[in-house]
Parts: sequence; structure tokens; C-alpha cells
Amino acid sequence: MGSVLHLWAALALSGPAASCGPAAVALPVDAVTAPRWIIHLPTTLTSLDDATALAVALCDSLGHLAVVDCGETTLSEEDAQFLRTRVFCDALLGGAGRCRRPDAHDGPCGPARNRG
Repeated sequence: MGSVLHLWAALALSGPAASCGPAAVALPVDAVTAPRWIIHLPTTLTSLDDATALAVALCDSLGHLAVVDCGETTLSEEDAQFLRTRVFCDALLGGAGRCRRPDAHDGPCGPARNRG
């Protein structure tokens, strides 16, 4: 079975800050309140570790785009898309953005993802 990568994508580029990327770009109010679209990207990967590595690589590559919400990235098996595995913690950091560490990480939340 393959894996499916779920990425949130907003539809506008400027207003309240987007939650992904080193330099957050503000989005218009409509982009915050309007329904968002999810891109389902099937892969040929057969392990959760490989699918997670791809999701992290895609967020590293696309994270500068305000229309991609990396913190909401989830993974699922191809035939069980209703069962999702979160990739990132994404907890609020009290005015300092969101946690970029893996979901269910050890130790305190932080702005940078720890690899390894």
C-alpha cells in the first residue's frame, strides 16, 4: 500500500500571518475564515518513516509559501485515509509562533524542528 500526504493550502497571499515558513506572510481575512483546500498527494512509499521524511522535505522546500500550512501536515495509508498521522507538533509557543518539532516529541516545544 502507498501513502498519502495531506498538505493544507490556503488560497490567498496576503493579511494575518500564515503559520509556515521562516518569514510568515500575512493573509487576508477571507483566507483565514474561508474553507481551505487540502492537496492529497499519493506516493509509492510503503513506510511511515519514508513518508514522514518526504513530508518534512516538502515542507522545508515549500515552507516559504504563505499558502502552505506545514504545521497541519498529516499522513495516511492509501486505503485508510480517514486515519491520519500528524507530522509536526504545531503547538502554540505563546506569541513566538508554533512548535516545529515532530508530533509527540520528547522535551519542550520549540520553533525549530530537531532532526534525529
